[in-house]
Amino acid sequence: MITEDCDRDQLLRKEAIRRGSSGRISQTVTEAILSRNSARVFAKNKTIPHDVLLQMLRLARFAPSGGNLQPWHVHVLTGRKLDSLRHEVYKKTLENPAGEGSEYHIYPPGLTDPYRTRRRKCGKDLYGSLGIGRGDVQKKLQQVRQNFLFYGAPVGLVVTVDKQMNQPQFVDLGLFLGHLCLLGRERGIDSCLQEAWALWPKTIREQLGVPDNHLVFCGVALGYKPRNLPSPQKELNDLATERANLGEFVTFHIDSSTSNGQNNGQRRALAPAGKARL
Repeated sequence: MITEDCDRDQLLRKEAIRRGSSGRISQTVTEAILSRNSARVFAKNKTIPHDVLLQMLRLARFAPSGGNLQPWHVHVLTGRKLDSLRHEVYKKTLENPAGEGSEYHIYPPGLTDPYRTRRRKCGKDLYGSLGIGRGDVQKKLQQVRQNFLFYGAPVGLVVTVDKQMNQPQFVDLGLFLGHLCLLGRERGIDSCLQEAWALWPKTIREQLGVPDNHLVFCGVALGYKPRNLPSPQKELNDLATERANLGEFVTFHIDSSTSNGQNNGQRRALAPAGKARL
């Protein structure tokens, strides 16, 4: 039953993403979660009102933070400053596609399954939506370079964190970014979280004055999806990456007397004690 529910959720997510791409604003947290995906094509000449952007940032700061450290630092770029950074980095990628070197491992070295398979599937689906084959290296590189144009978004964020912070504070940073993305969907705004920007810390420091004791963590593209996109851009912007079923990451430890007292709706969300068989 839980497997069926997970499959249903995936279908609901695809439909929510399609509705979001057509301009629908998320009315609930659930709809915001389902409709959020990584937008990689943004509407031209459609800016985010400054007061809306400020409101999103003001509300995102209420994300949970261990010890209330609030370790996030955000550089907001629009207009000429945004154009300056993306054009400078894009030009450099033509000579050095690998970048200047990130200050942390974007992916763990020696990544094992199931994580390695999930990453490969994500790449396959992304490039497949554009009709780019496995061996077409040049087209793949061209698509990767679009990261450094913020995919044409009207707002680019560069997110940094003090280097004294550790794993727990990176979790806090992720919570802040998750809040920001969902607040965007509530306002019809889409996003793409881009750790690829971590490959260019030297240039970012020069352009934005990021202090040496801050680690460049990621970029964020913010804007509006264009409506009525032609293929294959529409397939790219509607891409719903797969999620694991609960049985792959949840273990229930449930007292039998408690589970016997659950109503039918609650039972559907639970499994017997031990590893869920889903």
